Amino acid sequence: MKNDFSIFCINLTMSFNCLIHPSMRFFLLLVVANCLSINCISQTCVIAKITYRKNDTSIIIGSDTKFGNYIYNATTGIYDTVYTHGHKIYNKGQITYVTIGYGAEIQRRLADSVLNLHLSAYETLTLYVNRFERIMDDDLNELKKTSPSLYKKIVTENTSLVSSTMFAFFDHHYPTLCHLLFVKTLFGITTQWHNGNMAAGGELQVIQSKLGDEKTWSVGAVTAIKSMLKAEAIDRPDKVSLPFDFIIIHKNKVEQFSYQKY
Repeated sequence: MKNDFSIFCINLTMSFNCLIHPSMRFFLLLVVANCLSINCISQTCVIAKITYRKNDTSIIIGSDTKFGNYIYNATTGIYDTVYTHGHKIYNKGQITYVTIGYGAEIQRRLADSVLNLHLSAYETLTLYVNRFERIMDDDLNELKKTSPSLYKKIVTENTSLVSSTMFAFFDHHYPTLCHLLFVKTLFGITTQWHNGNMAAGGELQVIQSKLGDEKTWSVGAVTAIKSMLKAEAIDRPDKVSLPFDFIIIHKNKVEQFSYQKY
């Protein structure tokens, strides 16, 4: 079955194997006109990489900023798509996170609330997962009742990846990149935890083979990620586009910047 929107998580410690079946698709929820809207999707491309250097180990994350919104058309009875732009990378204290897939605004608000508790990194992620699983399960079950056509766009298979969140931080001076994948099954939402030196999600059709090739990264992580984001944007301008947001997480500081052109 051909899919327009696939997610893959590449883990260097697992021989660059694709961890997610390509039939799984996901959508992103965001704020529209300053209010939370359930009828939303996102086209996205996010790439993260840990770089080890003698004097400066860091975590680099790059993302495009294109969003698509499902707006119900009462006249036609179908959902139209309206495009906009927004940020997907957030930093709060010592932890950076990226919202990907369905329920992104819920991810953001929940992550902020959990991070405000100032727990350990493991306790933070565990609490986040437990709460998000319950919220998403209730939300999707309600959506299935009220908007079955939209539900089918989000949950395409009996087992469908619907959301994911990346967390990046230094834990006792050790760089950590954790990709949480939220999967809708017949029995509810389950979470797959993936830690590694690299993670990627969204539109990866053109760059999939490049992610696991060390030659790709020989030019430097920022340049490599920017080049791959550009490749996806050129291939699928309807789904990926400028500006590109970047964050570089060092042990003692965080840098954030954007590219407005290639």
